[in-house]
Amino acid sequence: MAALVANDGDGNLIPDLAERVPTLENGGARWVGTDAERHLEVTFTLRPDARWSDGRGVTAADVLLSWHLALQSGDGQEVNTVRRIERIETPDPRTVRLRFFSERSAREAAARTPNEYGFLEDQVGAALDRSYAHGLPGAWIYPAHLFPDRDPRETLDELLARKGYDRAPVGAGPYRLLSASGGEIVLEARPEYHRGSPAIRRVIVRPLAGAARVLELSSGRIDLAQFDGADAGGLDALRASAEVTVGPIVATADHEVLRFRPGSTALRDRRVRLAIAALVDREALATERFGARAAVVAVAAVPTIATRDVARAERLLREAAWTPGNVDVPGRGEETPTLRLLTTDDAPRRRTAELLAAQLAPHQIRLDARFISARTLFAAAGPLRAGEYDLTLHGVVGADDPADDLIGPWIPALTEVRPVDSRIALLPGRLDAAIEEAALNDVRRAEGELRDEILPEVPLFAYPRVVAHRADLRGPAAPARAIGLTWNAATWARP
Repeated sequence: MAALVANDGDGNLIPDLAERVPTLENGGARWVGTDAERHLEVTFTLRPDARWSDGRGVTAADVLLSWHLALQSGDGQEVNTVRRIERIETPDPRTVRLRFFSERSAREAAARTPNEYGFLEDQVGAALDRSYAHGLPGAWIYPAHLFPDRDPRETLDELLARKGYDRAPVGAGPYRLLSASGGEIVLEARPEYHRGSPAIRRVIVRPLAGAARVLELSSGRIDLAQFDGADAGGLDALRASAEVTVGPIVATADHEVLRFRPGSTALRDRRVRLAIAALVDREALATERFGARAAVVAVAAVPTIATRDVARAERLLREAAWTPGNVDVPGRGEETPTLRLLTTDDAPRRRTAELLAAQLAPHQIRLDARFISARTLFAAAGPLRAGEYDLTLHGVVGADDPADDLIGPWIPALTEVRPVDSRIALLPGRLDAAIEEAALNDVRRAEGELRDEILPEVPLFAYPRVVAHRADLRGPAAPARAIGLTWNAATWARP
């Protein structure tokens, strides 16, 4: 499959079906109109050599169809992004012009169809979105000529299933699907691919467990494999083999956090939160999870809230009157202050929670851990939303756009506490509107100041990843974000 623009392994935008990534700086995006009519227009010019795997050329009509499908196809940030587009114009087969809502047209759309555009009801100024240069973020481009009878009421999944596209897709990427059976997928190179014919003519993808991947790679029965988490820190047998190249350990954008509940009575004093950050031995936590080799990379990749300093932490706790007794009424009784920890019930996180509890216990901080399934933990009516915790220990999936990661630490403050701190409440809107680098840097500074003041969480470590491959294969690399092992397969080669 293909998109207007794509991401490289580090999350940077690169052209795909479009000739370039349009920005305000290069003139591909521009402001039109004044006052309440002011709006953003973004123009994509499609590559003349971009073709579908059935031989038809990619046209602006394909992008227009894909926008309509994206409007119906899911939830989350991608839907809001495409809904900020008022209309798409296709003046010729290679030109796609996205017109984003102005303040006036946004409010009119919200009044006219509140179920779809209600989030624009109080729009002030042009409706902006930092993902404008993606065109349709999170969405593939689909061939309009295969769907002439599309029912506008059909969702994307319904349409693809009805037309059999989910079993025999026609795409514009570097490979075409040759077969899919028993969990094995066979891909065949497209010599006419617009970014250059792939040197590797056939790619076979099959699922294998970690130990099986090592064995198969060592024996030469497979050519490459990706290893995540604890698997990335080992691989000694592969590292010792002259016939296998083990790439560098990469810290992915996914990471582990210890997050504080904004409304927790026990943690209302910033000094207590800072003391906990100073007591946590992140290196020990990461080493237990991934091994010493990967732990170095995993810890270095996340920001340090406070270096481990037991003396400072104990001083902060004394200043905050953190003494044996009930944490809601300091000084009453003789019990050790207890914090309720919510986390998932998988074995690695249980071990991390147990080690974390052991690090805090000598300093009069006891964790009462509750282990539940991830589905229950993050359910709409689950214990997070109910505020039944003081701390959470869980993973965070890195966003496609690194700037979107700025919002993650503030989700509890935005969803669980009323009233919401106005500075926090403004962050998502400010981030969406920060379509120029100077504005984005202002948001980063404001978020950083808030983070220093409030300390919403303690980032613990990133999740490591390694790609290993046969020594005669050139090009495979571990992506930092979730774009798949074959993200750059079109560039792989053998001597």
